[in-house]
Amino acid sequence: MDLDKFGEIIYNFLKDNNISMLIEVPEGALDPVIKDNTGMGPVIKFYILLIALKATGKQLRSDMGITSQEAWEGAIDGILKLVKNDLMEE
Repeated sequence: MDLDKFGEIIYNFLKDNNISMLIEVPEGALDPVIKDNTGMGPVIKFYILLIALKATGKQLRSDMGITSQEAWEGAIDGILKLVKNDLMEE
């Protein structure tokens, strides 16, 4: 199975079920505790975060008043740089 087919299966699962996730960041720390109602582990959590990131990105774009595709692409590049830097810290 390739990544596209796997992603399709996961997205269908997410669409067909009521999914919830709680992200708690304890005071004095930046190490969140992440809980979801699927019990399926970090892969499904990653896909839940992806769809949440898309929704958050839409709101961010609207709130920032970014109307051109070029400007939005530049903002996404900056966002992805932040994600990469945080993931590489490990």
